[in-house]
Amino acid sequence: MQTRKPHLITSAYPTPKDVEGAKMEYMSQWQGITPAMIKNGISKLKSRYPLKFLPDPVEFVYEFCFPTPEEIGLPTELKAWQEANDHAHEPAQWRWSHRAVYLAARFTGWFELRRQSSPESIRATRKKFNEKYQELVSALAKGKELEPVKSLEYLNDPKARSEQELKTTMEDQGINPGGGRAEFMKRFGGMLSNGQAAVQGGSDEQAV
Repeated sequence: MQTRKPHLITSAYPTPKDVEGAKMEYMSQWQGITPAMIKNGISKLKSRYPLKFLPDPVEFVYEFCFPTPEEIGLPTELKAWQEANDHAHEPAQWRWSHRAVYLAARFTGWFELRRQSSPESIRATRKKFNEKYQELVSALAKGKELEPVKSLEYLNDPKARSEQELKTTMEDQGINPGGGRAEFMKRFGGMLSNGQAAVQGGSDEQAV
């Protein structure tokens, strides 16, 4: 960079003190990313010549170093979002294009994906999905493993499946899953009591 476009360096960092400060800032931003990601960022930066100005350290890391989903073999953000919307009603049956798409959709919420209607709800849900998907893409780029698929023992264990299905249902209905079955039955019992009271009230009115 310094040999190809020296004026960019001198205009951005005019003094030796500025250069040293920039080096320290770049090093701090590089914490937690891999050498391959830095190499990827430098390659992208070179491909954008001629540059009008240098990216700052944060911009360099997040715009240049982090790969796009398709660069590491994942669906684009748009295709992942479309897949999540198309198959939110059948998450267990659908053969997902990548584990990251499934995990981002699950984090967003199957119920939330299914009930989108207004432009506001669509924007909010898509924002939540995109942020989680990018987080998973970044994790893969750093060489991390995603949450594994449930084991065969889990899939063949009705009790384990039942507990997970209950947790998902409680979350969909706004019930704290930390309370377990007791919390579910408490809320469900209250709903039944209210329903019975309404039926009783209707019967009394008819009797009058």
